[in-house]
Amino acid sequence: MSELLLTVKELKDIEKYSADGYVLGYEKYTFFGASRFSYDEIASISNKANVFVLLNALIHENNIEDFNSEINKLAKLDVNFIVQDTGALSLILKQISPKRVVFNPYTMICNKNDFSAYQNEGILGIGISSQLFIEETIELSKLDNALILLYGYEPIYQSNRKVLSLYQEAKKVRFPNGQLYLREDTRDVLYSIIENEYGSVIFNCKKVNLIRRIKDIKEAKYLLIDTFLSSEDEIDNVIKELNE
Repeated sequence: MSELLLTVKELKDIEKYSADGYVLGYEKYTFFGASRFSYDEIASISNKANVFVLLNALIHENNIEDFNSEINKLAKLDVNFIVQDTGALSLILKQISPKRVVFNPYTMICNKNDFSAYQNEGILGIGISSQLFIEETIELSKLDNALILLYGYEPIYQSNRKVLSLYQEAKKVRFPNGQLYLREDTRDVLYSIIENEYGSVIFNCKKVNLIRRIKDIKEAKYLLIDTFLSSEDEIDNVIKELNE
């Protein structure tokens, strides 16, 4: 039976929602996530819940020493880790057991060959791309230690370039505060875009929602509900539907 993972916006969500594991962003090296928490906040909850620390920033050469330092500090806590960058994966496996690491590169793992390349590392879980046909997703969900995005938005573009800042500078405009979107010229479709100190991320215009196909993917080790960009009411409804 799959384990349900839930990304956390506030620490009180851990008491509000029942899940097998809770994914917490960190104050450093979380590119995007429901929220970022301090070391002390994560430490305060690490012995009360099954915590996965989300470190999904793209790691560059000038970050290696600091990243290693943060892993060394976090590894002392009773937590597991989720990374998306192959460089981050390589660095973290030099310090801690692969049985504490989930590799979730979002759109990268699309077939059994991709999966097996990382399965051989003996890591805790491997994320499957949600950009596949449902039949392919069901088939890959049967692989040992597969992680499937059950609900939420998946990123389709990431870069260390600060796209919004570059656009504003080139066009001499200022964007208002709040969530920003990209719109295609030929279709009235909106893509959420964010920018921070780690660069820019564009998310798919459609949310993944496999709640009604959960029986078909029940062999996956992990099913992830990502609350990023979703309202509290939406998440309440998702949890209610799961419990029905």
